[in-house]
Amino acid sequence: MKLYATVLLLCASFAGAMDNGVLTGDWRGEIENGYLNLDLRTGEWDSFHMGFQLDLDLLDGFDRGQLRKRADMRFTYRHEAGELVFEGRNYNDKLRGEFTFTVSQDYLDDLAAMGYENPSTSKTLGLAVHNVTTAYIGEVHDMGFQDISLGKLIAFRVHEVTADFIDEMHQLGFNSISAGKLIAFRVHDIGRDYIEEIHDLGFSEITPGKIIAFKVHGIDRETAQGFKEMGYELSPSKMIAFQVHGIDAAYIQSFKDKGLELSSSKVVAFKVHGVTTKYLDAMAEVGYDDLSPNKIIAFKVHGIDADFVRDLEARGIEGLSPNKLLQKKIMD
Repeated sequence: MKLYATVLLLCASFAGAMDNGVLTGDWRGEIENGYLNLDLRTGEWDSFHMGFQLDLDLLDGFDRGQLRKRADMRFTYRHEAGELVFEGRNYNDKLRGEFTFTVSQDYLDDLAAMGYENPSTSKTLGLAVHNVTTAYIGEVHDMGFQDISLGKLIAFRVHEVTADFIDEMHQLGFNSISAGKLIAFRVHDIGRDYIEEIHDLGFSEITPGKIIAFKVHGIDRETAQGFKEMGYELSPSKMIAFQVHGIDAAYIQSFKDKGLELSSSKVVAFKVHGVTTKYLDAMAEVGYDDLSPNKIIAFKVHGIDADFVRDLEARGIEGLSPNKLLQKKIMD
């Protein structure tokens, strides 16, 4: 099946448009790889507008020969939702003119029977150019999304959320996945192969939200194996935290070389608060060379460094225990 439309920008409504089942305005377009890139607007050109692509083969009356010369043109995009008529001219391969979209009352009646009362004309135009048919809506409803909004249905079409894709996600254990998460799966190219890869890592109960976070932060089988080689069997949340904060084997090994065997939570806390071996060496030089991980984190949280200790020594304050040093910093 040909792609009917790919969204570039979809605004909530058209400024100044009368919601009487007919929408008029100006259009501009350019041809690219067999598609017409369109920008439809009403009112001023800095007002609300809708941008999308249409396959040239779907435009009745579109004459490609007219692209080689300045000529008047008239062509139509017909859909179950209504008829979109374009009139205009070719100006040096820049097409522009006026459009008229007329809603199909039969389509509106069918929508009403499916629970969608009185959609705006601009919303119906969005349904038309993104090929949201009543058959497609019925398929989505049958997959458990009876209350899905028209806006989400448009997003489903834009990101190719099909009944087959929904069924596949159900088969993989995501029986209660939301419409928003399905769209996010498509946006981030999450499909069966990736999900099964994550399940094989021992995360068979992972949530859609965590799967999305895994994909966003580049977590895969190789990443998980790397964490294991560091000595950590991580939960999904900890794995995400390691990735987010850029924790790698070299960072962990640097502390092992200092005799510090850190839990995953402590590793994250060290990274968040900027603990490095350079910091530990500097603190050791001023007499604090046997600090626990908790004390190291507390020192960093309160801004205790070697310069602070030296400043105290210059004032005649020396040999404070870690707890006393913390109290001094808090009181100063």
